[in-house]
Amino acid sequence: MKGGTGASNVVSQVVFRFPGEPVIEWESGSLAPKGKFISYLRAQRLISKGYLYHLVWVKDSNSKGLLLHSIPVVNEFSEVFCDDLLGVPPDTEIEFGIDLVPDTRQIYIPPYRMTPTDLKELKEQCKDLLDKGFIRPSVSPWGAPVLFVMASQKERETHVYRAKLAEQAERYDEMVDSMKKVAKLDVELTVEERNLLSVGYKNVIGARRASWRIMSSIEQKEESKGNEQNVKLIKGYRQKVEEELSKICSDILEIIDKHLIPSAGTGEATVFYYKMKGDYYRYLAEFKTDTERKEASEQSLKGYEASYFFAATATATTDLSSTHPIRLGLALNFSVFYYEIMNSPERACHLAKQAFDEAIAELDTLSEESYKDSTLIMQLLRDNLTLWTSDLPEDGGEEHVKADEPKAVEPKSADAKSAEAAKSAEAAKSAEAAKSIESAKSAEPEEASKAKQ
Repeated sequence: MKGGTGASNVVSQVVFRFPGEPVIEWESGSLAPKGKFISYLRAQRLISKGYLYHLVWVKDSNSKGLLLHSIPVVNEFSEVFCDDLLGVPPDTEIEFGIDLVPDTRQIYIPPYRMTPTDLKELKEQCKDLLDKGFIRPSVSPWGAPVLFVMASQKERETHVYRAKLAEQAERYDEMVDSMKKVAKLDVELTVEERNLLSVGYKNVIGARRASWRIMSSIEQKEESKGNEQNVKLIKGYRQKVEEELSKICSDILEIIDKHLIPSAGTGEATVFYYKMKGDYYRYLAEFKTDTERKEASEQSLKGYEASYFFAATATATTDLSSTHPIRLGLALNFSVFYYEIMNSPERACHLAKQAFDEAIAELDTLSEESYKDSTLIMQLLRDNLTLWTSDLPEDGGEEHVKADEPKAVEPKSADAKSAEAAKSAEAAKSAEAAKSIESAKSAEPEEASKAKQ
């Protein structure tokens, strides 16, 4: 094999000499090679049949090769390319790290892909857990959307303490927000926690109920005067109050159904929650009209009936006696429901009188701690009976009720016009009564006020 140059149109000449084979010459500049040549496809077929072949690499020994400075780009940026390399660059260890906030723990969960459906489901679960307090927003420099942190007993106690502070400051909206977080943990509430939740919502909705009654009264007066412009303004304002009432009731009813009742572990708690359910549906029925009022009334009745059922069951297994403040409060509110919502003074009087008589029979068994609360509610039951008997039919029903009219309980403060005033008077007489306990506030003595006005 040799290379060389010939005529002006010849660049190189290659001579192939194989043992036992004729010499083959090839010139790069000639159109037809000297010797026998075959096509690539034929050579491939012959090789596949087992014919002998040789692989030859041809190199022009006269060529100086490609010089670095013959490349235009190298010449243009000559300062980048060195003339002589000193050698292969040495191995250098490169350290890479992320500086974290002190005491921040690393996250070892690898990233993964999810389908849009799975991602949507995960987001909903995260939102639910966030609302319940099981997780909290991430403060990690890694940028994770949330850090899963189980709500500790300390956090629960913090929510309860904040609710107490809000109650003392009379900031009941914030009190409700704190207790909602506790209720959504899906754990059984203590008597104190149950009381705080009930008191918070009762004050929040109580202010709106009072506003609605005032607006309705003013609206009636303006209508009687024929002030249509004022009536229009009042109606718009009243509707705003009604929207707030609906939102508050829907909020607590959802919490009761989804969290409180499923987590109730005692008969007393179950009675308490179903009573609350009846109360807040009754509040809706107070201002709703037509179909919505009918539906709210039916749901309220179901709530009270369920509470009465569990009260009867709990009496046989626990200490939920006829003098228990929760049971007396249930009778008080249920009787108000019959009188105001169902327009049935007969059933209201019968229910109130029955509860009063049963409590009188067991009055001697009352403990000192619940004596004031129970007798206060009994006084309100008696006051309601005195008022409602005037609305009974004249066929002897009134005389029958009056003949069996219960005697007043031991002198305890209870205002006939307003149960809230009765409770305030009781608190003024005794500093101990000012301390809110679950049984006293769950009785809802303010329910006597509307019936008496």
